[in-house]
Amino acid sequence: MSIWFEGTGHVDCDLDHLKGSLDDLGEFYVGVVRAMPGITSAELVEQGTDHVVIRTNAGVMRRTNISPHVDDRLVVVEYDEVYEAGARVTMRSHFVDEFIECSEGLMHRVVVSDVDASGILGAMYRRLGRARMGAAFLSSHRAHLEVTSRGLTSGDRPRRRAPRR
Repeated sequence: MSIWFEGTGHVDCDLDHLKGSLDDLGEFYVGVVRAMPGITSAELVEQGTDHVVIRTNAGVMRRTNISPHVDDRLVVVEYDEVYEAGARVTMRSHFVDEFIECSEGLMHRVVVSDVDASGILGAMYRRLGRARMGAAFLSSHRAHLEVTSRGLTSGDRPRRRAPRR
């Protein structure tokens, strides 16, 4: 296993909300993907008990072998992902999302490993995209879970204002 990215972040919601969100993997992952930078559309194409297929404005994402492990104070979700970004780049990776209950909500740890991406663009992604994509994985989970824990939907998510000049 070759670790490509490992990082942690904080999510202001409780573990019960996360557990409930995982009851519908399609809705959960579409919401998380919609919160990623650069994603303007995300729609669920297919869903099963351990997989989802999501079409975004940037390509098609297949998350398979989704395996949530739920404990009293911990949730760990593992899955494999194949992301076809247009016709030129296909990225494969393995994800582990670990959520640990703490006094301020949840501590989220993400580990992305075994990243393989085809072609010259894939090589650039593997070398240069690590920090930016890792931060996006953490922030998109946080944004989705915090919004839905307040009873809002991703469509209700407040938009950031452009800075004044």
